[in-house]
Amino acid sequence: MISSRTFAASMLCAALFSSAGAAQDLAKYRDFQFGMSVKSVAEKIHVDMAYAKTTYQRPALIQTLQWDQFGYSNVAVKPDSIRNVRFDFYNGELSKMVVTYDPVGTEGLTTDDLIEAIRSDKPYNEVERGAKASLVTSMGRMAAHTGQIVTFDQMMNCEHEFAPDVDKLTLDGPAPLQAGADGRYPVPQPGIIKNREY
Repeated sequence: MISSRTFAASMLCAALFSSAGAAQDLAKYRDFQFGMSVKSVAEKIHVDMAYAKTTYQRPALIQTLQWDQFGYSNVAVKPDSIRNVRFDFYNGELSKMVVTYDPVGTEGLTTDDLIEAIRSDKPYNEVERGAKASLVTSMGRMAAHTGQIVTFDQMMNCEHEFAPDVDKLTLDGPAPLQAGADGRYPVPQPGIIKNREY
């Protein structure tokens, strides 16, 4: 189970650094849903699926498909606000999307949305979405450090403490990670230590 301190820290970070996007299903971005095939994404962005680059073939098939501003017309916001999107596929299924926005096309979006919410007395709260986004970064860290595939549900129920005693840290106190007797600091051992970082 994720500790209350870790969850509280994630919630605080989310409250302070939340994104301006509308609250939406985290498994979906516009017309794209995690789990889509390379072919269906390629059809939506009007690109031949032969343009999908294979990064790795073993132990899993990892592919990437890049979309740039031209070609895809069904965009919910200004057509020039998205610069490009990189779609990553794991064994033929969409598993990651990296969206690059044009700063000129999105300038003022956060301020306008927030002011409209205040004037209309509507709730404007990105805390849950921000906390989940923060948890997903910890998910990536856990996957990289253990060499395992980590699901969202596994991460929500993970008993590993990522920042033990974080509430006791002080500026003049000892560092949270100490060197061993040999003078070396512990490091992750992916595939060897599979249930914690190190």
